[in-house]
Amino acid sequence: MNEDLEHRLHEHLHAELPPAPAATRAFLERLPLDQPKVGRRIGAGRAAVMAVVGIGLVALASVAGLGGSPEPSDGLVASPTTVVPSPTGSPPPSSPADTLNGLTIHTVSELLDLRSSGRIGGEPVALRGFWSDSRSWHSCVLTDSPPGELQNWCWDREFGITERDEPILTVRAAPDGRHFDPTDGPALTPFVDDALEERLDLPHINGQHYRPVPIVVVGHFDDPRAADCWPEVRHMCRDRLVLDEILEFRPEAVPTPGVTPSPTPFPFADPPPAPFTKADCFGDIPYSFIGWGPMSDYGIDVVDRVVFIMVPRDEVRFDGSVARWLCWGYEGKQGLVKSKTRRP
Repeated sequence: MNEDLEHRLHEHLHAELPPAPAATRAFLERLPLDQPKVGRRIGAGRAAVMAVVGIGLVALASVAGLGGSPEPSDGLVASPTTVVPSPTGSPPPSSPADTLNGLTIHTVSELLDLRSSGRIGGEPVALRGFWSDSRSWHSCVLTDSPPGELQNWCWDREFGITERDEPILTVRAAPDGRHFDPTDGPALTPFVDDALEERLDLPHINGQHYRPVPIVVVGHFDDPRAADCWPEVRHMCRDRLVLDEILEFRPEAVPTPGVTPSPTPFPFADPPPAPFTKADCFGDIPYSFIGWGPMSDYGIDVVDRVVFIMVPRDEVRFDGSVARWLCWGYEGKQGLVKSKTRRP
């Protein structure tokens, strides 16, 4: 077998060499004859030995079947390369998304898109946005069966997280009653348990809702409590973001609402004296506000007018329950009209 291989190798070494490919000949013909030589000089004998060794290796690979199938292009001629200039003013590559503890922090629109497309299930997700609470006192429609926790019955879309620095709902007074203007930007109302809701509680300042506060939270969808929702809204409950953890929330870093445009909320400069005293309300307890003010500022939608109001600083016991209550009244045609109203 070795003798046969040596015989074939001998025949290939002494056979006439095949002509160079046409592309190689064209490349060599384009070379200028007076091109200077650069590099080390190689002796004639050494060059001949290198040529014979190279030819022998090629022939040996061909005889032994080690060369593989030939390439369609000539390896001695570089393929032409088209250079496309980069456009002027092209934007830099986008920076990687913010991450925290291995979780990507999404915007509201990103999170809603990922959920609607089925790319997010019940795993933990992180969200960045602005928290606002525009809830005000109003009546709720009675139901035949209790709603599930995740339905956020009666308060849905009145508080939550927006993508832009704006309240999720703006409540404004008008001659025909209060108007509720929801935000046009991406927003969601999550489910918040009692422990976290205490941390997210924003007070009214100068009769105004607190401004939106930057927030970063971790939560999840597909909560098992969705099974307790009414069948017709069960899909909404599965898509409800349930808050698990508050990572960033600093109301003190946000400027508080300023004073109202008018120095006094009463429609004329000299308001009448108080129609009742502390003894007619909850007694001599600490109050956060005593004076005249628009009912709409305190979530009272019984009538739209200015009333004398007392706002206890802390929770008070009333009719067997402990809650936050307002004590308000005004002089009507039949005398003093006075009531106690529970705050949301």
